[in-house]
Amino acid sequence: MAGRRWPMVVEGKEEVLSIEEGKEAAVVVETEELAAVVVEGGEEALGIKEGGEAAVLVEAKEEVAGGGGQEVLGIGEAAIVVETKEAAIIVEAKEKAAVVVEGKEAFSTIAFGPLKVDVKINSTFGLDPTNIAKSAVSKLYQKGKSLAELPGKVEEIRMELTTMENVIEQLDIAHLTDKVVKGWIAEVRKLAYHVEDVMDKYSYHALQMEEEGFLKKYVVKGSHYAIVFDEIVAETVQIEQEIQRVIKLKDKWLQPSQLIRNKHSDFERKRSQGCLPELVKDEDLVGIEGNRMLLTGWLYSNELDSTVITVSGMGGLGKTTIVANVYERGKIKFHAHAWIVVSQTYDVEELLRKVLRKIGYADQAHLDGMDVHDLKEKFKENISDRRCLIVLDDVWDREAYNQIHDAFQNLQASRIIITTRSKHVAALALPTRHLKLQPLDKVDAFSLFCRRAFYSRKDYDCPSELLELANSIVDRCQGLPLAIVSIGSLLSSKQPMQHAWNLFNLRYIGLRRTKVKSFPETIEKLYNLHTLDIKQTKIEKLPRGIVKVRKLRHLLADRCADEKHSDFRYFTGVQPPKELSNLEELQTLETVEASKDLAEQLKKLTQLRSVWIDNITDVDCAVLFSTLSNMPLLSTLLLSASSKTETLCFKTLEPISGRLHKLIVRGHWANGTLQCPIFQDCGRNLKYLALSWCHLGEDPLSLLASHVPYLTFLRLNRVYTAKTLVLSAGCFPELKTLVLKHMPDVNKVEIEDRALPLIEGLHIVSLYNVKKVPEGIEFLRSLKKLWLLHLHKDFNTYWESNGMHEKMAHVQELYRI
Repeated sequence: MAGRRWPMVVEGKEEVLSIEEGKEAAVVVETEELAAVVVEGGEEALGIKEGGEAAVLVEAKEEVAGGGGQEVLGIGEAAIVVETKEAAIIVEAKEKAAVVVEGKEAFSTIAFGPLKVDVKINSTFGLDPTNIAKSAVSKLYQKGKSLAELPGKVEEIRMELTTMENVIEQLDIAHLTDKVVKGWIAEVRKLAYHVEDVMDKYSYHALQMEEEGFLKKYVVKGSHYAIVFDEIVAETVQIEQEIQRVIKLKDKWLQPSQLIRNKHSDFERKRSQGCLPELVKDEDLVGIEGNRMLLTGWLYSNELDSTVITVSGMGGLGKTTIVANVYERGKIKFHAHAWIVVSQTYDVEELLRKVLRKIGYADQAHLDGMDVHDLKEKFKENISDRRCLIVLDDVWDREAYNQIHDAFQNLQASRIIITTRSKHVAALALPTRHLKLQPLDKVDAFSLFCRRAFYSRKDYDCPSELLELANSIVDRCQGLPLAIVSIGSLLSSKQPMQHAWNLFNLRYIGLRRTKVKSFPETIEKLYNLHTLDIKQTKIEKLPRGIVKVRKLRHLLADRCADEKHSDFRYFTGVQPPKELSNLEELQTLETVEASKDLAEQLKKLTQLRSVWIDNITDVDCAVLFSTLSNMPLLSTLLLSASSKTETLCFKTLEPISGRLHKLIVRGHWANGTLQCPIFQDCGRNLKYLALSWCHLGEDPLSLLASHVPYLTFLRLNRVYTAKTLVLSAGCFPELKTLVLKHMPDVNKVEIEDRALPLIEGLHIVSLYNVKKVPEGIEFLRSLKKLWLLHLHKDFNTYWESNGMHEKMAHVQELYRI
């Protein structure tokens, strides 16, 4: 193959490079044809024999194969062969860009700005090394200069767009129908989408580049990144031009008065009183066929008098949907028909005007000048001897109908249908003409969800891999058609779940109370994830990939082991990954199991505000609590022992943060705990305290009142204590909620006058030995909620005999069992 010639482009011209058999390697830069490297006169144009000398390919125009067993590389990628005697390498670094080709003689250095290029070329090639170097890096220099300014440009564009969004928010709603204003808003939105795309592209590639190793970043994919960021630079220039154009349009066409929000804008106009909802196809009406047939029967009945029909039920049950379907089918049977939305804010005159316009009143120009009486008379004149169908949708107040009902009297065989959430409004109809809707059953709810979420699949079939999740979503909707349709329609536009882990801009994942058992390692691709909520799932161990989600701020994870909360560890934490300390932006960590290296990991997480730790042993306490004490922003802390017999020692828990206001402890206390710094020095800062499974031996209310006086919430659960609990005068002056639960030793509760002056909620639950009504409970005049549940069997007898119902009449919510 001696003397074979290969094309090479140098500074825009095609040069011919001869490689003699057995000669040194060559570098090929931006070839116009299939890029090739020939070493030692081999016959294969794309091959490099093992043990041969190396070559570098930069920015290939077509796919090429590397030597030494390397895989095929794509257009624009760089190749390096390492299994050779000598090496050639291209490096694109922030401070230095170099192209080095091992040869025997020529050497040249070209420096410009922050970039430097070193080139070694074999003189037998007959090429000027300076020209080759300039050719290889001239574009790189221009890109480097622009890239240095790119982060600043992106931030400037983001701030400019934020300003425009603020301007749009301030627009007077009255001007939103103006064609000029609407046109300008459309231009801003179009620009916003462009900016979002560019910023996402920039953020994605910048983060990917940050994750790459040195060799892959600067050698294998160096030219790829140069091309990508060059495109972004070009797009930012275009965006800057578009921003200036949009600003000029605003200044030219929009008046200052249009940029000030009218404080009296009526947002009720968004929902027109005469607007008929979108009709749902018969095949999409799931689980309501029986109700529709019943309603249709009432509509077509032989009754000669006008009849009021009411359809009631909670929001989201589909009242409007079913009535709209019946209305559209049945209106042709009537001489006149009208659909009116009443809503919470209504005007009687305007309602009557709407009805007259809908039934085709001829002299509509004079309607605005008529009062209620005149409007009713005009309605009666125009509707006499005509069958009329009128729907009053979303009636909240019975008075709304009472003020206009006389206009509908004596209408021949007419029907008035009212939809409402109120049982009082529903009572306007006879019981035989009242339809009360119920939530869908599980089968119909799932069928409706699949029709919306998987409308493009045959028979609306739910993919097997999504079946468990789909059932969980339907359960959370609790049979409400509106919720099911809304979520199903939203999910119908999403990609299948297996692609969800590639959603670069995903910020929040909420899988709380689902049956998910594991998490994919590909979560590491969610670079921008801020919140992961997997509380009360079946996940026992967090995936290792989560430590690469560097922007994660809130990690909420635990497993529910006992739904009745009767076991000591009714919920348990998850095992933390070994490199948890990588998540330096983490603010919430709930709940992880204690481990031998957890304390060391937590030292680096200085942004933590809320920490929940489970499965703590006596051995863990000293080091772990010392680490927690040094967290500067800590405000919420949960500490749970490994078992109800494990003793927790709080001597080293001395938070430097004055922000700690919420403390939850589950487990046995060591003797003298109330003398530890957490209560002696920090007790006055605590606002929320919950204790479970503690053995105090004394009256905990008296003990705690002096150490944590300014609590607003106190819960004592399964605390073993004295038989009598006393709330003394002046104790807990700021307490609003007190919960006493499962305290088997207690048989008496006393409340002195002036105790708990601000208390709003008192919950005494499962104190089975409390026979008598707590003495002095009537002193709690601020009390709004009182629960007295599962006490001694004679408790209710004492309650009634002491006339407590009258004494506690000021309590808004009172529950006794």
